[in-house]
Amino acid sequence: MRSLKLFLVFLIGTNLAFNQVGNDTTKSNTISMNEWDYEDKIAVIENQETKFLTEKNELLEAALISNSNIFDGITVFFGLITILLTILAISIPFFNYFYVIKPNRELKSRLEELEIEIPGTIEKNFASFYRNYEKSKFKGFLKKLKEDGDYKELADFVDANHPFYKDFEQEDQRTIVEFLKGNPEIDSSSLPALNRILMDRPSEISTLFFKNTFEIENNQNYKFALEYLVDEGSSEHFNFLKKEIKNSSNGHCYMLDILEFSQYYYLNKFHDISKGDIGIKIVKKYFDNEEICESLKEIDFPKSRESKYSFVDDVLVKTKYEDNPFLTATLYFKLFLVNKLTKPTSFLRI
Repeated sequence: MRSLKLFLVFLIGTNLAFNQVGNDTTKSNTISMNEWDYEDKIAVIENQETKFLTEKNELLEAALISNSNIFDGITVFFGLITILLTILAISIPFFNYFYVIKPNRELKSRLEELEIEIPGTIEKNFASFYRNYEKSKFKGFLKKLKEDGDYKELADFVDANHPFYKDFEQEDQRTIVEFLKGNPEIDSSSLPALNRILMDRPSEISTLFFKNTFEIENNQNYKFALEYLVDEGSSEHFNFLKKEIKNSSNGHCYMLDILEFSQYYYLNKFHDISKGDIGIKIVKKYFDNEEICESLKEIDFPKSRESKYSFVDDVLVKTKYEDNPFLTATLYFKLFLVNKLTKPTSFLRI
């Protein structure tokens, strides 16, 4: 029994010893395992932290790169905007000039031209229309003259439109010449207008008709013939009149009529100075011509004016020449008129 007790005690002690050793071993193993697990956890945590930091750094780096790209893009964008604005700022003056200023200048210039052209065109068209209208009226009155011998309306038309209407044709003049030749007793009030158709457009028809008036005594168209031949001023007409003055017993009358005509139309102090120059040339051509003056010495100076001549007897009134001393300086005046001037007896036509 006692042995059994000792054996049991040994077993129990051994068991306790083994248990203690086991416990120590287990405890040691547990401590070792715990230490390993902790280090692994730390390593894992460190790895996780490192990974996190790496990922964070990568994210930050990516963010920085992205921000850098965005900034670079913004910089490029604003750079492009700046360049475009610069180009626009430079191009605006050119655009303004070529598309605004220059066209406006051209438009203004064209408008200024139109301001001149339009009234001129309107005036020209109106003048053309009015001229054609007047011509048709003239042709109508001329037709009545040819068919019915009615010259009053034609004479009134010429009087009303002189000196503006001068669109006379040679055929018109031929009609007038035939009418005047065939109607020597026309109303004297209409004669100036009918003769004006011949005088305003010098032609061979007019010249031949007016030269023939000197062959007919008391021709009612004489004064118009004298005015036409003197005023037209050609050497041919001068030679014709010089011949008529030299060979006619009415030579002095012709000269006095030329003097009166020149005084009335050109040398009157109320006329234009430019017309005075024409009158001076006419007077000097006839009154300073020695050939004419010499031939007139053989012709008696008329005591009175005959009725056939157009100008009145006051041609020799002294006061008519006081303002025109160049007339009194001519050869004819000194030879034939210096002692024949008279004082005015009535109101005179100047």
